[in-house]
Amino acid sequence: MRDHEKLLDAVNSGVAALELPSADAGRDLPVLFVTGVPRSGTTLAYQVLCASGVFGFATNLIARFYRNPAFGAAVEELLRPLLG
Repeated sequence: MRDHEKLLDAVNSGVAALELPSADAGRDLPVLFVTGVPRSGTTLAYQVLCASGVFGFATNLIARFYRNPAFGAAVEELLRPLLG
């Protein structure tokens, strides 16, 4: 395992039980899966939905915090001015 993977594993273990307040807490929100065969337009459909701002999606940064995605979203929100 590489050093950064060990670090992420340690961070995930530490934040797994951390509870963060959420604006959507207690709401039962629908889930939309964009699926399809290659070259059928699913990537374009996904990008349009993400750009609309109506749908939430897991970014690569959020996915790094697989044991607590809400923590990953909070980290991403804090880093947004730096990420561009």
